[in-house]
Amino acid sequence: MNTTGEHSDRGLRRAARDIIALTEPLFDALEALAEACRRDVDLTLARPFDDVASWAALAPAAERVLVTHQLATGVGAAVIGEESMDGTASMAWWIRRDGHVSRKRHVTNPQSDSFYDVRHLRWFRVPMTTGRPALFGPYVDSWGTDDITLTAAIALVVDDRRVGVVAADLDTRRYLDLAEGVLRETEVSALLDDEDRVVVSSDPSIDTGSRIASLGHDVTGRETIDELNWSLARLDDQSPKRS
Repeated sequence: MNTTGEHSDRGLRRAARDIIALTEPLFDALEALAEACRRDVDLTLARPFDDVASWAALAPAAERVLVTHQLATGVGAAVIGEESMDGTASMAWWIRRDGHVSRKRHVTNPQSDSFYDVRHLRWFRVPMTTGRPALFGPYVDSWGTDDITLTAAIALVVDDRRVGVVAADLDTRRYLDLAEGVLRETEVSALLDDEDRVVVSSDPSIDTGSRIASLGHDVTGRETIDELNWSLARLDDQSPKRS
């Protein structure tokens, strides 16, 4: 965590620790899934926008994530066949519905109007480019479930080279409810993503997705959550209470 600004305070630091605690176990699980990819999946078999037969070997590890971590509703991995982001891609994904885990198939035909081209999605592109873990959303998963989605993602590294991404979709409503509870307890105004958009706020007049700069409030304190590439903000009408 990195504190910025003279108005940063104990409430912001506590909120940052609590937000990290919500997601740290899931990122640990993604690291374990990345290790299973390296161990069980023949990543050299990736073919253009096609299934890799050995993806099936990842199913037990993916199921463990979904059964163990109730915030996760979907999990999987995607790899590219070349170092360039223009390279071809292959992907495997599992979802949990009504307590049952199953493989979700995406349209992998580039000629289809429903083609799911993972290479151009932020949850894939950003970890591939930066190598840093991150959370993305809430956003509408137009090419996946059509639901409002939060996605946690980390780079998949093999021999010091980023070859893909391991990721999980979160139960968005549950995560936002938990995060909002953290903000209310610590009197912090908003949780912000890497584009300074509001993920969730303790102020009902502030909508998710709003840019912090457009809200008409001064930011009186900010805490950067390096582990998520997000930050917390205290706005001028929610300054710390004085005793």
